[in-house]
Amino acid sequence: MNVTNPNTLILTDPALASPAPSGSLQNIVIGVLCVIAILIVISGNFLVVASVVSFRRLRTPSNLLLVNLAVADITVAVFVMTFSTARILYNNDWIFGNFVCLMWMSFDVLCCTASILNMCMISMDKYLAITRPLRYMRIMTKRRVAVMIAVVWLLSGLVSFVPIFSGLYGGNPDGRDSNKCSVNFAVTPTFAIISSMTSFYVPLAIMVFTYCKIYRIARDQASRILRESGNYGKIGNGTSKRGFRTFSSEFKAVRTLGVIMGGFIFCWLPFFLMYIIINFCGCQHKVPNAVDGGVTWLGYINSMMNPFIYNFRHKEFKMAFRRIVVCARCRKVDRRLYSVQSRQNSSADTYRKCLQTEIGDEIQNGTVNKSDQNSNHKSMKLSPIIEQCNTEPEKHFDSLSEESESV
Repeated sequence: MNVTNPNTLILTDPALASPAPSGSLQNIVIGVLCVIAILIVISGNFLVVASVVSFRRLRTPSNLLLVNLAVADITVAVFVMTFSTARILYNNDWIFGNFVCLMWMSFDVLCCTASILNMCMISMDKYLAITRPLRYMRIMTKRRVAVMIAVVWLLSGLVSFVPIFSGLYGGNPDGRDSNKCSVNFAVTPTFAIISSMTSFYVPLAIMVFTYCKIYRIARDQASRILRESGNYGKIGNGTSKRGFRTFSSEFKAVRTLGVIMGGFIFCWLPFFLMYIIINFCGCQHKVPNAVDGGVTWLGYINSMMNPFIYNFRHKEFKMAFRRIVVCARCRKVDRRLYSVQSRQNSSADTYRKCLQTEIGDEIQNGTVNKSDQNSNHKSMKLSPIIEQCNTEPEKHFDSLSEESESV
């Protein structure tokens, strides 16, 4: 999420030849890794969106926040990571022109801020589900979720397109360079504080508070169950089975919260620390390209981690992913069976008309029955595969409980 002054962008004359992409092995390897990361971000988050759209069971208000997070991460991959990869291949030179540079910087701030604010909204949703379980369904309606989503994109737009295209952030003109775009973090200290507080530090504080509160509630519930476990049967080590299951559930909840907060802080804290420090010490243009690109891409990687953290660990989402991915084979088998049966039925209809005109209804009925038997015999080869793909996943998916797994 880099910002610079549009007035300082003096790009090369379009009539001049554009710089050729670097053919060094290092740039090629980094470019390939960036392309792989982009594909993972798009495919993983697309599965989340497709699951909620395809299965009505998953269309809950809380899952709409997950869909919004997935959409924000997809926009990060499409509008931000792709151009950043091109910069790497061209040795950090910008070849797309001044307007595209401003658009890219705006989408960088917009999409990354929207992704972070969505994670903040998800933490608030989990907090309400744990602390207000009886009133949660009345509080988190689809209308309120829609308002939360609108607030996410509105705040993201206010710190991205508006200041960048209007020049309100006051970039430093002393660091201008031709063919460069968004590599020097050149903003005024005032705007650095406002944008970083909106995009990271306030959401971080909210997430720390909500997840700490969730952990304390889970720990208190586990302790209460362990105290009451004396009423149940004992096992060899003197601990009840229920107490052991409670300890295991608490451990999983702590691990999940640790992964959520650990991944978020690890990916974004280095960027925003550098963003604040270099704008207060006046060294905006002294950051090496390797450090700039590494810290920036570390934040982008968070968009690749989000589907694995928030969705791939969820039982209902995992079953939906399985049906979407695995049953693509079932659809191919269905199309094959349909084409076979259509050809056989067409042949049977033609043969029936010939029999009606030549030898009458009695011979026709006997022959058609024989043809139907042959058709059924051929289709029996494909029926076990269809039954396995169509019925078994649906049976498991429908048998899941209405409640989501803990945290």
